[in-house]
Amino acid sequence: MMERTVRAMEQKQEQFEQEDRECIKAADGLDPEAIRQLTDPVGEEKHVLQLIQDSIMRVMLQARITATPSTVGSQALFEVQRKEVDKKPRRPFDNRVEEDTWARYTAVWVKLICYVYRAETIEDNERPGFRLTKRQGDTMDELTELIEEYVKDPEASPLNEDRVDELTLQVVMALLDHRLTAGEYRSGIISGLAVLGIRKDGGWMDVMDYTPMYSAVIKVARAMVVYQSYRERKEEVARLQQEKDLDEEEAEEEATSMFRIVREKVQRFMTVTSKETYAEPTPMDW
Repeated sequence: MMERTVRAMEQKQEQFEQEDRECIKAADGLDPEAIRQLTDPVGEEKHVLQLIQDSIMRVMLQARITATPSTVGSQALFEVQRKEVDKKPRRPFDNRVEEDTWARYTAVWVKLICYVYRAETIEDNERPGFRLTKRQGDTMDELTELIEEYVKDPEASPLNEDRVDELTLQVVMALLDHRLTAGEYRSGIISGLAVLGIRKDGGWMDVMDYTPMYSAVIKVARAMVVYQSYRERKEEVARLQQEKDLDEEEAEEEATSMFRIVREKVQRFMTVTSKETYAEPTPMDW
């Protein structure tokens, strides 16, 4: 048993070192320290990135609150915990973690969002090689423009936090739903995770220190997938009430189930690549 464990760790270290080499290629010619600083959380100043950072914190908190059996049902939580398309997990997603652990998890997502936003604002020859998809870029632009209007003139354009949070959540969903058709480092999430592996001295983290960051991204992502699915179902219920003149109970019965909404997302971008011929890798395969 011990030998298998040691071998597994050795294989993981070899994989991590190979990923390091690929990351070096992807960042060829760039200043590692300058790239690493793109992930730094912002200070207290009220500019666009600060408000985006505030928003992702609110979104992650609400996602954690929502991802419970009493709110979405245990079957949806089993589904979002799925790692492989054809294997049901032994236990459901569980949002119960220590507060300091949750703080560490959310800190990784804050760094990733800061990284993506900052990288999009610098010159091509100075920025990492990832590229936003059209969906990612359009959603990020809409989010940024909404906040910029508020920053320019708070009285004329009061900040609609609900809309900001909705767009922030959509940005996260778009980042997760990224088909790796042209190499994994075209993904903002994978590129950001690779940069988070750079130590302050320019070296690379040991796999034992790095792996928890990847686990944090997946844990919080699952909660946010549940939260997005919950929001979509609420919107569908409200639409059915209006369009078909149904009462809430009738609309609830007719609306798509939480399980089906979650399953569609999980099978699309929250599991490793299936054996189906049409399947393509996503950041979950990294």
